[in-house]
Amino acid sequence: MRNAIVLFLILSCTSISTIGQIKSVTKVFILRHADKAGEDLSPAGQVRAKELKRVLGEAKIDSIFSTDVPRTKHTAEVLAQSLGLPVIIYNAEDVVIKRVLKTCQGKRVLIVGHSNTVSSLISKCGCTPPASINPNIPDTQFDNLFLVLVSKNAKTKTCEVIHMKYGAVTP
Repeated sequence: MRNAIVLFLILSCTSISTIGQIKSVTKVFILRHADKAGEDLSPAGQVRAKELKRVLGEAKIDSIFSTDVPRTKHTAEVLAQSLGLPVIIYNAEDVVIKRVLKTCQGKRVLIVGHSNTVSSLISKCGCTPPASINPNIPDTQFDNLFLVLVSKNAKTKTCEVIHMKYGAVTP
C-alpha cells in the first residue's frame, strides 16, 4: 500500500524549474522478467505477471517494451492486454532507451529486461543504478521494480531512480 501511495504522488506531480519552465518528465518503469522456468515463466512468475498488472494497471502506461525471450514477453503481456497496448520488442538496451527518451518524452513507459540488463537500462537513462543490482540482479530476485524519472527542459536533464518491490518477496 505504501508503494501505491508513493507511486500515486510521483505520477501526479509535474516538475517545474526555478525559472517557470515546465520540464518534460518521462517516467520509465524498469523490471526484470517474472520468475522463470527455462525460457518461460514458472507458475510463480505467472502470478507475478498478474501482480504487475495490478500494480501498474492504473499508472497510465503509454508504451510497453520487452525483449523477444518468452519470459520477458509473457511478463509484459498480461499488463499490455489489459491496457490494449502492443508489446514492442527490442534487442539492445541502448536502442530502446534512445527510442524511449526521443519518442516517449513526458510519457509513462514499461521496459521488461533481464537480470543482466536492468542495471544497464537504468544507466542509459542517466541514473546511477542501486548498488544492490549493479552489475546484475541476483538470480533469485524477481520482485524489483524501478521507476526512473528523466526530466528535461531546454537546458538541463536530470534523472532519479526509485527502487520499489512488487509481488511475493524473493531472496
